[in-house]
Amino acid sequence: MVSKRRASNELENPSKAIKLGEQNSDTYTNMDAGRQVVNSDRGSQYVADEMHFHTHQGDQGDGYIECLKDLRGTDPRVDKRVIENAKGNPLREACQCILGSSGFDAWRDDPRSGLFWVSGSPGKGKTMLLCGIINMLEEEAAGNPPSFFFCQSNDSELNSATAVLRGLIYLLAVNRPPLLGHLQKRYNLAGGKLFDKRDTFFALADIFKSMLLHPTATSTTTPLYIVVDALDECQTDLDKLLSLIRQTSETKPTCVKWIVSSRNQLAVEEGLRLAQLKTELNLDRNEASVSAAVYTFIEHQVSQLARLKKYDAQLQDTVRDYLRDNADDTFLWVSLVCQSLEKIGARKTLSKLCDFPAGLQSFYQKMLDQMLGSSDEDDVNSCKAILAVMLVAYRPITLTELPTLADLANEYSDRTEWLEELIRICCPFLIVRHGTIHFVHKSAKDYLDANAAAEIFPSQPAAKHHEIFSRSLQVLMGTLVLDICNQRDRGLCVDEIQTETDPLKAVRYSCVHWVDHLVEATRNRLQHLQDLKPGGLLDRFLRWYFLYWLEALSLIQRISDGVIAVTRLEAALEGLEAEPEILTVVKDARRFILHNRWVIEDTPLQAYASALLFSPTRSLIRMAFERDEPTWISIKPMVEDRWGACLQTLKGHRDWVTSVALSRDHSIFASASSDQSIKIWNTATGKCEKTIEGHLAWVKSLVFSHDGKYLASASSDKTIKLWNTEGWKYVRTVEGHEGSVNSVIFSRDSKKLISASSDRTVKIWDIAGEQIQTLRGHGDWVNDVACAEVGNHDRLVSASSDRTIQFWDVGKGTSLRVLSGHSDWVSSVTFQPNSSIRIASASYDQTVRIWDVEEGTCVRIFEGHSDWVRSVTLSHDGHRIASASDDATIRIWDTAGETQQVLQGHGASVTSLSFTSDDKHLISASQDRHLKLWDTTLGGDAQVLETHYTRVDLVAFSPDGERLASVSDDQTIRIWATATGKCLRILAGHTETVNSAVFSCSGRLASASSDRTARIWDVETGNCIQTLEGHVDWVEPLVFSPDGEQLASASGDRTVRIWDVTTGTCLQTLAGHDLDIRSVTFSHDGRHIASASNDCTARVWDTATGRCVQILDGHCDWVTSVVFSSDDHHVASSSADGKIKIWSLGVGECNQTLAGHAGRVHAICFSHDGRYLASAAADRTVKIWIAATGECVRTADVGISLKHISFDAANSYLLTEIGRLVLGPLAPPDPADGAISRTSEATWFGYGLSSDRSWVTCHGQGMLRLPSEYQVACSAIYRSMLAMGCESGRVLVLEFKQDEFPTLKPKGASRSRRRPVFAAPVALANPPLSAAAAMPSPSPEPEGTSAQLERALQRVGSDAENHQLQAIPNQEESAMRQHLLEDVEADAASKCASSRTAFHATKQGNADIARKWNIPDEVVQDHLDNPTDEHKARSLFKAIKRQREDEVGFLIEIGANLKATGYGDWPGWKGTALHEAAWYGTPLIIQLLLEGGADKHARDIGGRTPAFRPNWSRTEEIAKLLS
Repeated sequence: MVSKRRASNELENPSKAIKLGEQNSDTYTNMDAGRQVVNSDRGSQYVADEMHFHTHQGDQGDGYIECLKDLRGTDPRVDKRVIENAKGNPLREACQCILGSSGFDAWRDDPRSGLFWVSGSPGKGKTMLLCGIINMLEEEAAGNPPSFFFCQSNDSELNSATAVLRGLIYLLAVNRPPLLGHLQKRYNLAGGKLFDKRDTFFALADIFKSMLLHPTATSTTTPLYIVVDALDECQTDLDKLLSLIRQTSETKPTCVKWIVSSRNQLAVEEGLRLAQLKTELNLDRNEASVSAAVYTFIEHQVSQLARLKKYDAQLQDTVRDYLRDNADDTFLWVSLVCQSLEKIGARKTLSKLCDFPAGLQSFYQKMLDQMLGSSDEDDVNSCKAILAVMLVAYRPITLTELPTLADLANEYSDRTEWLEELIRICCPFLIVRHGTIHFVHKSAKDYLDANAAAEIFPSQPAAKHHEIFSRSLQVLMGTLVLDICNQRDRGLCVDEIQTETDPLKAVRYSCVHWVDHLVEATRNRLQHLQDLKPGGLLDRFLRWYFLYWLEALSLIQRISDGVIAVTRLEAALEGLEAEPEILTVVKDARRFILHNRWVIEDTPLQAYASALLFSPTRSLIRMAFERDEPTWISIKPMVEDRWGACLQTLKGHRDWVTSVALSRDHSIFASASSDQSIKIWNTATGKCEKTIEGHLAWVKSLVFSHDGKYLASASSDKTIKLWNTEGWKYVRTVEGHEGSVNSVIFSRDSKKLISASSDRTVKIWDIAGEQIQTLRGHGDWVNDVACAEVGNHDRLVSASSDRTIQFWDVGKGTSLRVLSGHSDWVSSVTFQPNSSIRIASASYDQTVRIWDVEEGTCVRIFEGHSDWVRSVTLSHDGHRIASASDDATIRIWDTAGETQQVLQGHGASVTSLSFTSDDKHLISASQDRHLKLWDTTLGGDAQVLETHYTRVDLVAFSPDGERLASVSDDQTIRIWATATGKCLRILAGHTETVNSAVFSCSGRLASASSDRTARIWDVETGNCIQTLEGHVDWVEPLVFSPDGEQLASASGDRTVRIWDVTTGTCLQTLAGHDLDIRSVTFSHDGRHIASASNDCTARVWDTATGRCVQILDGHCDWVTSVVFSSDDHHVASSSADGKIKIWSLGVGECNQTLAGHAGRVHAICFSHDGRYLASAAADRTVKIWIAATGECVRTADVGISLKHISFDAANSYLLTEIGRLVLGPLAPPDPADGAISRTSEATWFGYGLSSDRSWVTCHGQGMLRLPSEYQVACSAIYRSMLAMGCESGRVLVLEFKQDEFPTLKPKGASRSRRRPVFAAPVALANPPLSAAAAMPSPSPEPEGTSAQLERALQRVGSDAENHQLQAIPNQEESAMRQHLLEDVEADAASKCASSRTAFHATKQGNADIARKWNIPDEVVQDHLDNPTDEHKARSLFKAIKRQREDEVGFLIEIGANLKATGYGDWPGWKGTALHEAAWYGTPLIIQLLLEGGADKHARDIGGRTPAFRPNWSRTEEIAKLLS
């Protein structure tokens, strides 16, 4: 469990360590009640609000505290005390007067009834009664206290169903700590976002219900009481809350008993009317008991007044009689009058008593008249201003917010006691609770709204709204600045930001609600407002403060409100027909926040880095804030010049997103994933509202019923599940298919389900799940089905892998027509809207076709995609067609077949599409795990940058750094100008995948391909100079000779060929290896070549004769890499067996065997002086060895499996594809200190990438977060330039200023470890690193250094020579590097060694296997938690389909059953893992499976293996392997 432990003094005085997002509008501390103490020793005891956790080392007490603190929006116990303080403590006797005749006791004893409902008019004592009931229940059942909540309509923290659940769950967890485990599971995954104030009701409802089922929560003898007051004041999702109350109160036997109250409101009455066996107490109809209770309450209040004011007996009787005669059975009136009498001396009581008229309405009017009739005009005006603000505010206002909003004099700003004095003048309407102003009762606000508007508002409420809008922007412009919390670290996550004071305390309300007030002001069409004109207040705010506002919203965790606000602002200005200039700015602001919300929401200061740099260059917001862009980047990302079609990217699924479906009202949409989950999203905000789980395999299809009541999901687990859209509750599972269910739809009347399956059938079911009909006729999988109504008959079309579409008569169960024409699987089919004869189909033959099903003819063919087309959909007006393809694009066509838009941005196959109701937007799902929302109105004018069509697999700099080559599966190589980021040339000619590319020292480029050729290119002209033919299998490893005149290529044909670069002649063919060759390299003098092979050997060859001069045999697994020492006297080889061997060249002896890695060794290199050898392995570590002795002198955990490493000339750094690794002293460890080969966290210097490749870093700390479109697949570094190839096909080049580093967090201001993004989070020396300290300054060289450096540089290859970090450090840099090392080593030493990974904690054998195969901790933990054969088999098939080679090897080694069938996509649904790999796998996966014996079990239903059906293999290379 990762936790953040604070010092005890911070918890005792929380104001010194405020987390901005935790604050609410009521209170800014957690000191309202109880106490909180933290002891840092073992066996800590945490006490928070009367809850006790006794933890031991390694327990999760800290995590529980963090969870509760994030959950706690408000503490209901504090709210109850505030209410009792304001209204008077409830009298037990008064409560008994009411309850005694209400049937309450009988209800408590009735195990069948779970709901007691108290209703009545305002002031009748509902809240007082419930407070009394809570007190009584707490006294009677000390070990089983009730959970309760008090709704308040004017407080956003207390007026939503989500707030109610947060409060109830909080008390359940506090009172019953074991129940917190139900919450902790979700919290560990989502963190504080689980409790976002919007769209989390369903997640909390699930947690709440699971808590109620826990044995410690309830029993039949001692039920759990849940109390909710003022349901009518729940203004958001009341219907959902009432539904939850009904559901949980009707469980038999009733272990949960609800006690609720409300006014006589229709919505509540209708919601609770359906509840069975409820007991209702209506206070309006129980006059006698209520009257008796009021009399009892009066007696108590007058007795208190008599003691306080020293009334004599006569005065006491007079006051008592007056209250009885005028109370009208209203507790609130009595309470308000008594509060007023407290402020009056005894001698004036009689004269003032008659000033309090009977009834609430009269009382309020009297008090208002007194307030407005005061002789102090300043106070009167101030009170009117305060009441006006409170009447139009969207939540209670804090004392610090009030002066600005009410335009009070400046002297009030820092004098809360003066403000409280003003509020007391506003009594009995307002009251201050914990620094926040509230109406004393909802009836007070209702009275002022209805009767006092003329006196309070100087003109009209719309004008007051405008005033608040105007003042809000003015105060924001006077408060907001860049990095308002002065963190000086752009990589901090929002939950890591802490500050001693809250700089946003006075402007929180304005931050969230300024647009709301503007919209209300414009409802009266006040177009004359100068604030909305170009150059006006709004324009200035957007151009100068918009980003600062987004930062503030992120800090207070209200970025979703910002999205809604800007959207509302745009709509309001369009309604006002605002001037185009200001409207254009607002539209750009909306695009900006939609595009960047996820980055800014998590990391506020990335608003000035990632958000700016990756927005279009002509974005008005970007241009306005260009001043705030990072200055340490000299070449910025090449991005579009204007906004494209992608509005928003939605993240949340952990795996491929397979399907998307819009609800019938289009307010929400659902997505399905191979992570076995369904997510429900808000269409307007892009917020995930609900995650549904239940399927046991991929969810492949989703559909909403036409009546909107149900969502149906189809899965590879061979089932269909039905979910109720009200609460997203599971309804039933429909079973009957024998294979994966690929598609499901509803009939037009929503009474039937229709499904298509890999068992080659279409089935029709009734809504109850009973099978009605089975349609047979296809000869292979049925992939999709669509329905249309013709007269009174349903017509179906189905699409199949047998390359046909069938048109069915549902009534007769017969096929009316078979449509043939596609040359590959038909993946998708749909009817044209309002047509029963026109359909569109998509196919793996890369086309879309339009058919006339009546005629059986193909009307039109749409061509343009370069890979399988997976999905097709039509706009609702029938005029446009959208298609999704494995080429990662979406095409929108007109009905004539012309392409209107090509939408690019997904990083993998696009799987599903859906138009919104207005056809202006399109939602797409992709295998890149994301959904995207697109604007389909842009037409073809949107700029599209030059990119690859598929993932970039390799990037390489030219020797001079002016060009960059990128390689992709799209069979092309692209040449980029590094100075501009523009694509200069597309090198096309290879006919299959390009496997590698390498520059020569003269700048020529060589490429190798699976088409069995290598090519040599002139990168300036793009011409192919030579095509090198001769290999009979794929070609991958390539290397130029040191002089660039020769090229060596290695192939799957088990040979190495040496070519003359000028003539293209094959000089030598080096044959002798028994298996594939994985690596090849020249010696430094060019006389020898070394090759590494899967046959467990390396070989050394004479380049002149082609003779094998040495066979290096000694490894017990594949040899992965081979290198020469700088003097060419030694050769080192690395292997998948985790070992490195050093051999003497010419002798053939193994001098050293270096063992210590726990996984496959990927890369090795010698230092330039030959003293050291470095190795990088799948265990995500780098080791430095003394070559002569084999001692390991340093092990660094880099968090990633590096593929490219080299030493700098001085052995100070190791140069890698993600940055410069600081080596530090490389002396052998002293055995006496017991620290032999201790693993330490990596220390980085300069610019690079984080270990997860999601951040650009400086000295190991994240500085620039990469957007989702830039998921990095490969990278390279040249001097001060960083190149990245992305999953989406994009290529990104950044150059950094060598004399400037960004400001970093100083040492001592530690960064949280909750976000394990970086391999080496480094705390730098204090003061922050400056340019002078970072870059070496000129200094005299020690004697002899110059000659040594010259010799070393002569031995440096082009990669090391031109790396941005190539240098011998001076004294300043060395000192700083030592600071970095000491900092990280101290941090590592403080950690428990056994907690480094999940593997150590499990103490199981999977650890070593996992490290060998480079498997992430979470994957291993998943298999430890789910050790079943079925889980391993499912995981194996998924890993094959995703081409995760290491995971396949891992699963085979831990015992995945290679006989298992039915978990994949193989035709006939009985394929094994080898069948699956034949279509989806890679040569390496095939080889792993064959070595595991998979071919023994791979028989299809005809008894044949894939080898007998070579057309079943995806590539010729795989077919050859299988044969």
